[in-house]
Amino acid sequence: ACNLYTEAYADLYGYGIENSLLDEPMLRNVDTKKGHVLDIPEFSDLVIDDKRDNIFQFVQITDLHISQFKKIGGTSHFLHFLGTALPVVSPSFVLVTGDLTDGKDADSLTSQQWVEEWTTYQTALKEAGVLDRPYFWNDLRGNHDVFNVESWESKYNLYREYGVGKKKGFHVTIEKTFGRYRFIGIDACPKVGPARPFNFFGYYDIDNMDRLSDQLSNASKDSNHTFLLAHYPTATTLFGKTSKGETFDDISKHISVYMCGHLHKLAMGLGEKLQTYQPTHFLELELGDMKVNAIYRILAIDHDLISFTDVTLPLQEIPLQTPPLPAKGKSILPEKIDYLPTILITNPKDSRFLMKYHEPVNRIRESTHIRLLIFSDHEVNTVEIFLDGKRHEEKVIYQGNLRNQSEDYIPLWVSSWDPKRFDDGKEHRITVRARDMLGHVGENKIMFRVDGKRSDMRGGISEFLIGLNWALVVCTEVYFYFVVD
Repeated sequence: ACNLYTEAYADLYGYGIENSLLDEPMLRNVDTKKGHVLDIPEFSDLVIDDKRDNIFQFVQITDLHISQFKKIGGTSHFLHFLGTALPVVSPSFVLVTGDLTDGKDADSLTSQQWVEEWTTYQTALKEAGVLDRPYFWNDLRGNHDVFNVESWESKYNLYREYGVGKKKGFHVTIEKTFGRYRFIGIDACPKVGPARPFNFFGYYDIDNMDRLSDQLSNASKDSNHTFLLAHYPTATTLFGKTSKGETFDDISKHISVYMCGHLHKLAMGLGEKLQTYQPTHFLELELGDMKVNAIYRILAIDHDLISFTDVTLPLQEIPLQTPPLPAKGKSILPEKIDYLPTILITNPKDSRFLMKYHEPVNRIRESTHIRLLIFSDHEVNTVEIFLDGKRHEEKVIYQGNLRNQSEDYIPLWVSSWDPKRFDDGKEHRITVRARDMLGHVGENKIMFRVDGKRSDMRGGISEFLIGLNWALVVCTEVYFYFVVD
């Protein structure tokens, strides 16, 4: 393990780790000595109103860990996601940030790539119909997907055969009448995939950094937003420098959101909110795993304000027992289960995640309507809005379209409001409750501000941990333990 990471460091930087210990900050989410100053861009005066335009929604999942040995979680959660949640949400596309398979033996002592796990992944996707839609399913490898894979060309790199992307990352551009949005997925898995547990960290070398720098620079010139996706959080990634000497901090100013997985909420509640606002003014949002926690994330971009909500599959128990996979030729997807109304509030946006350097935050103050996306398997017949605990008296009207139409599914509900009533420099709370025709009730609540100021995330230890430069901390400990001592 020591050799793996000291050699990786030398490959990245051209010198040993001891040369960098005084230069790299142990905490990523604090300003460095260089500082990060960006100009606040000018946005148009487009008004957020009641029309079903300037909006689309998509989904992220991560850390599926499909296993032929584990009898709870993982496989069963993923199949229920495909069979129940995905048809209801009907997103424009899905982003999958790694650890598609588990890659461990029955006792979790050794690791290897199991064809059975990869064929389960591919078979489920085929049956769910997601492979019939170009650019709909965008997946990346995670560290479990490269256990014991000695190179990209190795016959054990089963992602090349059974994955959807089959390449080292992806670059998807979403063209809308109202803008252009780029999603860049990077594969930071080690070139030589060691056996567990020695590939916890990812790394991105000079050649990859050059390519990423060009991609981000070009994307920022003509895009409303650029998203960077990876399996590893920045905290567990060793980023090299470009051939021009640019660091990841230097080029990350071009991105709005960094989306990742890998950490599985950690343990003992330490990773409930692994989210932070980085000093180069992008959001880093780690997502809890599908394996044990059965979580997925719905995101929406509404008039260029980015919102999201994390949803837990409505299962009888979590983690759920995995029944034996059916015989060949039988359906692999389980029967649909009841789906509670799921609410994503897009205006006003959750003020903890406001980004004045990337978003037109002033549009909240000038908006005419509260806007919500409500995903339900049955007709929604009651929607209530509460502002600071008081019932909002204006009607809540459905302005969305029908699912399965040729255009993007946008289950939009709107209600007129006067945001200037809340323009007092303080935080406020909005709560939305929806009931469907079967009596199922869903609820969501967020804090909001209309003055464009970002609220404290209140992430506690989770926010600290996602901002910690784990890769440098561990490499430093390894260096001093094995070399200095």
